Amino acid sequence: MSPTEHSFCDPISFDTRPKGIGRRHVLAILGFVAFALSYSMRFNLSIAIVAMVKSSNTIKPTQPVDDIMFEKDICTRNLVLHNHQIPQTNNLTKADDEMYLVIPISSDNDTGRNKYSFGDDAQKPQNFGPAGNNGNVTSVNEDDGEFDWSEAEQGFILGSFFWGYLITQIPGGWMGHKFGGKWPVGIGLFVTALLAIITPATARWGGFQAIVMVRILQGLAGGITVPCMHTLLARWIPPNERGQLTALVYAGMSFGTALSLISSGYIIHYLGWPFVFYITGGATILWFLLWSFLVYNSPSEHPHINSTELKFIQNAIQGYSDGEVSKPRRPPWGKIIRSSPFWAIVFGQLTETWGLYTIMSELPTYMKTVLHYDIKENSLLSALPHFLTWCVGLTVPRVGDFLIKRRYARVGTVRKLCNTIGMWGSAAALLGVAYAGCDRTITVTLLSVGIAATGGILGGVLVNLIDIAPNFAGILMGITNSAGTIPGFLAPWVAGIIIDNDPSLNHWRLVFMITAGISFTGNLLFLLLSSGEEQPWNNYDENEDDSITNQNDVINMTEIDLTKFYSLPVPDVAPSSPENIKFRKRQTGGLESKKETGNDHQKGHGSRYWVEDISGSGFIDIY
Repeated sequence: MSPTEHSFCDPISFDTRPKGIGRRHVLAILGFVAFALSYSMRFNLSIAIVAMVKSSNTIKPTQPVDDIMFEKDICTRNLVLHNHQIPQTNNLTKADDEMYLVIPISSDNDTGRNKYSFGDDAQKPQNFGPAGNNGNVTSVNEDDGEFDWSEAEQGFILGSFFWGYLITQIPGGWMGHKFGGKWPVGIGLFVTALLAIITPATARWGGFQAIVMVRILQGLAGGITVPCMHTLLARWIPPNERGQLTALVYAGMSFGTALSLISSGYIIHYLGWPFVFYITGGATILWFLLWSFLVYNSPSEHPHINSTELKFIQNAIQGYSDGEVSKPRRPPWGKIIRSSPFWAIVFGQLTETWGLYTIMSELPTYMKTVLHYDIKENSLLSALPHFLTWCVGLTVPRVGDFLIKRRYARVGTVRKLCNTIGMWGSAAALLGVAYAGCDRTITVTLLSVGIAATGGILGGVLVNLIDIAPNFAGILMGITNSAGTIPGFLAPWVAGIIIDNDPSLNHWRLVFMITAGISFTGNLLFLLLSSGEEQPWNNYDENEDDSITNQNDVINMTEIDLTKFYSLPVPDVAPSSPENIKFRKRQTGGLESKKETGNDHQKGHGSRYWVEDISGSGFIDIY
């Protein structure tokens, strides 16, 4: 690696990292499991509700056969071919290439059942339905559910979790700051688990209103986990390990979603839908016991941490490793509100999660009512895109970092590129799904590609706050994540209203087109308004008179002993040449500001300094 290949804020690190698995790794692994279980409990209802609700609610029971079975947007071919049986009361015809003709050609006097003919030449029967049915459609699924909820009510149930989740985002950040992250995360998931276990009994006892209340309470408990986990990671994970270990923790979200969708189908098939909630809730309670005994708020509180690991973390993290958080700087809210890059992130997260939550909540229903997959196939195919998202989310940001490090592209360009892959890629795939009709292979492929593409946002809008405002990334994340939570309850509700009791291709097509349009618009705003540069207000502090505003303090070159800089034990961090560098001082939240000598830089006192290579090599942190 040449000395000109460092991107902004590549930290200078001394290779004192302790060998083997440390306590910080235990935290990361349990954090991964925490989010896997959290997202399993959040989205297992998307599969379970397919088995919970009466199938007759997917087709209006009083709608005549000739009004729906001969429409061009009902995938009856998939229903007939997949089940290898004729729906009990339906006589089906082929209206176009997507439908099969099914008419009775004779009657078996012994059994009282009609014999059926399949083909392209048969004609629409004159008499629809068996005698006594008056040609009206009834349930076509012998494994009927027990709840009589409409599509709109189902969408409301699925989205109600996010009403509570939205409320506790910002308070969760305050709790993590005040009490540490261990117990808020642990108790939040423990309460969510208890509510999951009582969900079946609550639904049977109180119906629609009761299960909505349980979901809201689960959202309230789960909403504190993300900001409080962020607090724990800030206190435990050194900067030079933050990328890989933080990625490991948050990868639990995609993994948990996929695992839930896969396992739920098989659990429902063999044990029944209530066990989906019993198993995930019970597993979370077991996790809580491990979390309680193995995790601590900070390294200095841990009674069994190795002294080498403790020193390593404390040397790398100032203000957090001792368990005390330095006094936070007051955000310049007026400047933030007037900042276009900040609003680019707000709109980007809002529109990105609309598409994500629409698909997460509604995909299992689409698999059943349109493509007619059984519950096991439904869960497997619904999970596949999330495994792909996990892979894309780990790959695309890594490629973006490579482009920045090699100076093939600027930070802002990479953020826009990754975000475009995530949002416009998924929008294009959803438009394809809207017009794929009843072709199962094409539809499943496009859905998988569309959901997998959303992994690109991990290198786009979701990381952009760290680029523009590292000093306020935590509190601003609470705001932008709150905006991103709104589609969690709004998107399924809108989809439910559109599809309400009539899951035709025309209605699903409208859902997919609206979702694609929102994703396209959100990324367009991100392309126009976003930035990869640190914003001037990031170094503004309303609590200090001598705060740094538009420019960081520049230390005169004569104040720095360059020989001490070049004598640092990492030789490849040196800028291209002495005449191309200038030393700047950046104050981080709560740290005292004072100028120091080159020797002091190595000791890590007070302010945080970095070197800017004006020839274009970027910035290098010195503590």
